[in-house]
Amino acid sequence: MNWFGNIQLIILGLIFPLLLQSQVKGDETQKFFDCILQEKARPEKVDCYNELARIYRQIDKDSSLLFANEALRLSKEISYPAGIADALYRKSQTLDYM
Repeated sequence: MNWFGNIQLIILGLIFPLLLQSQVKGDETQKFFDCILQEKARPEKVDCYNELARIYRQIDKDSSLLFANEALRLSKEISYPAGIADALYRKSQTLDYM
């Protein structure tokens, strides 16, 4: 397994317990979790990470930062400027509330 696979496993390991705890946002979050489990890094995947960062800002700020950081990393990898801007915005919002 490559380093990218290891990062995904770590992220999913941190996220899975939160998914089980966050029944309040159930259906809303589930579609975004399904999206990030796709193999390829695409703009849609970045958007899902950014939406999860937005949702989790109210639930768990550390997870929100994790999602925003992953969105930022993927955005840079695929040269997606709108994703970079959104990820930085999500990070700033979360850090502002800490």
